[in-house]
Amino acid sequence: MTIDEQFLRLQSLKMTNQIADLLNMSISDVLSDLTIEVRSISFALHRFPLVSRSGRIRKLLLEAKDTKVSTINLTGLSGGSDAFELAAKFCYGVNVEITISNMALLRCAARFMKMIEDISEKNLEIRTKCVDSETPSDWWGKSLVVLNLDFFQRVLSAVKTKGLKQDIISRIMINYAQNSLQGLFIKDLQLVKRSFLVLDLQKRQRIIVETIAGLLPTQSRKSIVPMTFLSSLLKSAIVALASTSCRSDLERRIGL
Repeated sequence: MTIDEQFLRLQSLKMTNQIADLLNMSISDVLSDLTIEVRSISFALHRFPLVSRSGRIRKLLLEAKDTKVSTINLTGLSGGSDAFELAAKFCYGVNVEITISNMALLRCAARFMKMIEDISEKNLEIRTKCVDSETPSDWWGKSLVVLNLDFFQRVLSAVKTKGLKQDIISRIMINYAQNSLQGLFIKDLQLVKRSFLVLDLQKRQRIIVETIAGLLPTQSRKSIVPMTFLSSLLKSAIVALASTSCRSDLERRIGL
């Protein structure tokens, strides 16, 4: 079988630019000896790279009554063929970048396929856990910006009680505030008197500023909240005519 034929689409056989990267490896010269079916998609692959990483595939092959089994159906894999495709690339030694957009797919695939340390060192499951633990603030920040203010406040209160580190919570709030206030900032107070639209923007800005200020962690001289952010928040509070207590608290924090 030629390199092109190894991943040829035959009815539901999947061939994509991403999975084609696998063909650059020396194993691409070896005939495919195992077809993996994921829902309606089939992948023509090789046993060795898969069993070296996947405990599930290894077990299915060992338990097969037919020792020459050439097809395995992975029913129940969350994420479907997209998740398997990423896991297959990892099995073949392709450098799969773990990002926010593919983390869920990789985690599902790793757990379902039992790609654990007992099977192979630095396997996919531990890789996803390492990335998750190294960048929690990025995850939270990018995930929570889509929430409305009330729900965001409830979620943040919940993670506080779970013991999430204050520096991470601060970065989450900063990210949320910057995204929420984007486009709402009113530079000229005189405009407020002339436009009902600006009055509405001012009200929304005031609610966001007062809520974020109320969620800020206890301030100390070893501040975990950047001074630039506090100054920006105070400027927004003044323009939005936030409460006196809100502005006073921000001024006190800046003065520490």
